[in-house]
Amino acid sequence: MSEEKSGAINSDSLKLLKDDNMTSLDLDLIIANFQGEQKPIAEFMVKNLRDSGISDEVIKELSLYKYLTIGAKGYYIYYPELIKNEKTDYYNMRAMNPEDNNKYIKPSGVTSRLFRPPNLPVETFLDRTVPIIITEGEKKAIKATQYGFPCLALSGVNCWKKSATLEFLQHKTKEEILEWLEKQENSRINDEEEVEDIIPDILNTDWREREVILCYDSDIALKEQVKKALYSLSAYLIGEQKAKVKIVILPNTEAKGLDDYLIKFGKEGFQELLNNAEFITLKEIQDVLSGNEHNALKFPINVFDIELAKLFQDLSDRMDAPIEYIACSALVGASTLMDGTCQIDVLGDGSWIDYPILWNAIIGSASEKKSPCMKITTDIINKFDEDLYQKYKEGMAKYNNELTDYKIELSKYKQDKATTPDLQPPKKPKPPNNKMLSIQSTTVESLVTAMVENEGRGIGILVDELASFIKSLGQYKGGKGNDEEYFLQSWKRNKYRHKRKTTNEDFLVYPSHNILGSIQPKVLYKYMFKGGFETTNGMIERWLYTCTDYKEKGKTELHRKKYDITPLQNTFKAIYNKTGLTTYKFSPDAQKAYIDYKDGITKLKNMDCITELMKTYLQKQTDYVARFSMVLHCMKHTYKTEIDKDTVDNAIRLSNYYVECFKRVAKMVMSVSSNSLAMATVDSLKIKGKTDITPSKLYQSNTSLYKSVPMAKLVLEILSNCGYGRLSKTANRGYKFFFYI
Repeated sequence: MSEEKSGAINSDSLKLLKDDNMTSLDLDLIIANFQGEQKPIAEFMVKNLRDSGISDEVIKELSLYKYLTIGAKGYYIYYPELIKNEKTDYYNMRAMNPEDNNKYIKPSGVTSRLFRPPNLPVETFLDRTVPIIITEGEKKAIKATQYGFPCLALSGVNCWKKSATLEFLQHKTKEEILEWLEKQENSRINDEEEVEDIIPDILNTDWREREVILCYDSDIALKEQVKKALYSLSAYLIGEQKAKVKIVILPNTEAKGLDDYLIKFGKEGFQELLNNAEFITLKEIQDVLSGNEHNALKFPINVFDIELAKLFQDLSDRMDAPIEYIACSALVGASTLMDGTCQIDVLGDGSWIDYPILWNAIIGSASEKKSPCMKITTDIINKFDEDLYQKYKEGMAKYNNELTDYKIELSKYKQDKATTPDLQPPKKPKPPNNKMLSIQSTTVESLVTAMVENEGRGIGILVDELASFIKSLGQYKGGKGNDEEYFLQSWKRNKYRHKRKTTNEDFLVYPSHNILGSIQPKVLYKYMFKGGFETTNGMIERWLYTCTDYKEKGKTELHRKKYDITPLQNTFKAIYNKTGLTTYKFSPDAQKAYIDYKDGITKLKNMDCITELMKTYLQKQTDYVARFSMVLHCMKHTYKTEIDKDTVDNAIRLSNYYVECFKRVAKMVMSVSSNSLAMATVDSLKIKGKTDITPSKLYQSNTSLYKSVPMAKLVLEILSNCGYGRLSKTANRGYKFFFYI
């Protein structure tokens, strides 16, 4: 469709009264028409719309017909009716000075609407032979339509659905609502009485066989809730409305939204994206929503300096093994050597001191070369440990000689004491401390003793298999967890007091342990997550999970270059030889980068769509980004105390990798724990030819399998979340599931 045909408002068909004071279409005069506090808002409105690439002509016409109006706090975009050129009372207000970062305000307690830009003719919207785009945000739809792409908009990613209870009760008084709720408590739930939860504008539009293109912002991959909303809408349009759906993912550039993309790449650039888009199937949607489709994991190897990055790549090629297994092991190795001699003043005022403590679980099957990859790091640390042990043996030999001399002197002192009262007793020699960098025994008893011997240095737990370590957690006190409590304290180097039962000795230590080991997925699910995916005491979210998409090439190549890990050995040696305690701080721009990151995490945590466990995991990443910054910095500049912004940026990239790994672990755990029963339900519904069912009827169909109505509802929720259907609320607070076939 040409821009001339779709890009302007059909003034003749509009049935709105013009503003009598607005006789000119000159934009400057429109702005001048406002006085006092409204004038800056009018100027803000024009600039904001121009920034989205909306032409002055369209801005003028929208203002002329009152689709754009000025309020006390910002400007309003009013929605027209979908099938006639009349303005509705529904709006989206863009605040000039947002409070609590809430830039857009919509009417409360009112069902959302689908926005048809006034410059999109009604006949085009109703013509099912014309492909239609749905995006998020009114300005983007206006811009796209201005460029000749018929486009509708939702004001938010989840605004195609509504709250059934809110809609059902919105016109009742408070007393009527309370009376209604009381009746529900005393009456049997009627699952059959459905209250539609899809907004009328979507529900009542004829989408059959129409090509619908969904196009959201380019950061969809980083926002799980947006991705879920997009694919859920796709499933609804295909499964119930029988539309033909394409999903256009904008390239991840500085052009975040559709309006930005059209400004930067023009009509031709966006048309190319449309030409390359393919129709999506329900099966593909279900794979995405159920976690069977994985985002490609790419370890950010360039967070290390060039020499180490090249070494890790060379080792990966030689071993035909995942580079992330090698690199993550080296990261924990460096952190282990730093523990006790390095710390970071995160905020620069002494209020938050953190330490190089990383817990890394390398996840993979028995054949994925986890152990050989870890061995590169552990061999270097073991050599340092051998040196420490040799020094301990030499110290013990010296101590034993001194002890023999002491005993002789003590015997002589006792003899001479009677005749020489002022004689001073001999000084008893002290045995040397048996210091170590790593340990395999993980009982609290052995670790506390080792920490006392280590005089403040941390001790790494570097084990080939984490299974036995994880199983041992909580083995004391009837399974309630002396071990777990100890390790929870050690993650932050918090005080821990331990009284040895056999000798009654009392130890006060500040334990800290870097942990590195491998684990198979099934073992992780059984012992770490204990059959579920929820936070209990904070143990799960303290771990970094290393996952990989690496596939073995199956070819052993002969390398002319000699196997040489000197760069890693030199890096570790420089850290190992460091003495004293060094406190690292961020440079001013690095500090700002870290604070911006931390504030961004806070915003993510406030989103309702993120699970409680993910919120806690993200919070722990604010600790880990500070720790990553310190470790990465120390691997390059051991003695320089100021951490630069590039290092913080690299630490954030590393954290993002681990967050993606955690998401994959979450999907794996959820799949193991729920997919079996859910998929059995899908097969049963197909066999019986059911197109809809209620939780109570599903339970009654097989009481031994579903156990209870709530369990049946949970299964239907899982299927709904995975794109197999839609679980709709009913008038009496029941539910009905509509199965997509």
